[in-house]
Amino acid sequence: MNWLIERDENFKPEQLSDEQILQSIQFIENKIEYLYHKELVRLEKLKAKAIIKDLEQFRNFQEKYYSTKSIAPDVWLETWEIYRGILNEAEKRNLLIRTNNY
Repeated sequence: MNWLIERDENFKPEQLSDEQILQSIQFIENKIEYLYHKELVRLEKLKAKAIIKDLEQFRNFQEKYYSTKSIAPDVWLETWEIYRGILNEAEKRNLLIRTNNY
């Protein structure tokens, strides 16, 4: 699950085994609050770096930060690209998914 926390940009859900996909889904659903706040911190850091280098990029990160901050963690989870990718891969493989209403 380290790739979830570290945000490995090279990660692809296709790289996971069936068991890892199911474990990832369960982990994500149990750690929504943590992952949500981790994403906000990541966006804050990107904003801070971008303001020095590129004002347009800063505005993009700022907009994404405030739009993320304005929604509830469970709503954010539904649109989080990593979670969506894992769910899509699980559907492709016809895995039985136990969810917590997400």
